[in-house]
Amino acid sequence: LLMEQFRENLQTFQQIYEEEQNITASDTINSLETAFNRFSTLGRTMVEAYIIDGVERGNIQMAEFDQQAKVLEDEIEHFKQDQIEAANTMTRGIVLAVGHVRRILLYLTGTAIVLSVLIAVFITRGITRPVTQIMRVAKGIAAGDVSQHIAIKQHDEIGHLANTFRTMKNTISDVLQQIDSLIQSVQYGK
Repeated sequence: LLMEQFRENLQTFQQIYEEEQNITASDTINSLETAFNRFSTLGRTMVEAYIIDGVERGNIQMAEFDQQAKVLEDEIEHFKQDQIEAANTMTRGIVLAVGHVRRILLYLTGTAIVLSVLIAVFITRGITRPVTQIMRVAKGIAAGDVSQHIAIKQHDEIGHLANTFRTMKNTISDVLQQIDSLIQSVQYGK
């Protein structure tokens, strides 16, 4: 059962390396398979020698079996170290990629914040400057100076407010002119 599982695992690795077109790793799997097959054959031969030819012949076969077991063990250890090294290399690559993505996200976040601030300043100025101008003209009108001009030409709510103030200023100016006319007419007796 363990021998079958070992062979299945070797086949799985072989398929992976063939898909990746990793010839070196594929050759390593072939070498492991050859060493395992030799180990398996020597094991059977050793068992047969013990059963058929006795302990002395079995012990001779065991020496060769032990040598092949060491060869297989060394190849498995080499394969394991190669896998660990490959995993470490892939991990370093992933860590570098994550770091790169993190820097890009930080840059994009910083850029978005700067753009948001600039847009907010632009919008705020687009609102506060005209409102400040309207307030200055309103204070002037309240002080009796109807000669001030509102130079806002926007086509939004601020523009509508400016037009309303212009109309109000013109109405107040017309009323004041009519009052002046009326006063002059009364003074000259007309």
